Amino acid sequence: GLINVRVPLPFNVAKFVTHVPSTTKQIVTIGQTLDGSSPSFLRSQVSAALFYHGRKSICVSEYIYQPNFIWSPSAVKSIVSSFIPNLTFDTDSSSSEGFIYWASDKSANIDVASKLVKALSLEDGKYVSLRTKFDNLANAGTFQAQFVTSGEQVTTSNIDITKLAIVENISLLKHLDVVTTVEEQGSIALISQTTTKDLDLDSVESYVKKLGIPESFLISVAK
Repeated sequence: GLINVRVPLPFNVAKFVTHVPSTTKQIVTIGQTLDGSSPSFLRSQVSAALFYHGRKSICVSEYIYQPNFIWSPSAVKSIVSSFIPNLTFDTDSSSSEGFIYWASDKSANIDVASKLVKALSLEDGKYVSLRTKFDNLANAGTFQAQFVTSGEQVTTSNIDITKLAIVENISLLKHLDVVTTVEEQGSIALISQTTTKDLDLDSVESYVKKLGIPESFLISVAK
């Protein structure tokens, strides 16, 4: 079976070990580090606790993620499947549509997402949910809003793939991999403070040098 335990550090070592079933063969810790290095302090503490209390036969593995890691159903599936390959999941969300709005956390347009959600909720028979979060590392402060529309009230988690992503600040493209969050044939709307009126939109140079769009982003979109 699977046991999900959130262990704050430092933790009660003796109590932790007593909650580990006698049939346990493997414990997987999920830890966060700035550079993705392993082992984390959590794993070392768990390993030491098991060793000290004579549970030396238990294998301690670890999955490390960095602060910019995005938790979502497919992310959890990927993590668990790396340790339990044959485990099946049901993450179907075909009955709903999700959208993602990215902005600088100091942006004057940070409330655009909530206004969009309000507008969508005015439609009869449509339910809209909104999740917001802040990232203090990327771009010195990033705001993300995820809103999901559905014909019925559903519980939603982080969005893996969306049909539409809106990026309020082009500089965010230097720090975030927005392309991977958009499904094939989906759309990415970039809000630019620079007018495109006199630009040659058939020239890559216009996008890179005039609008400040990273060339790596354009390459990813073109694939």
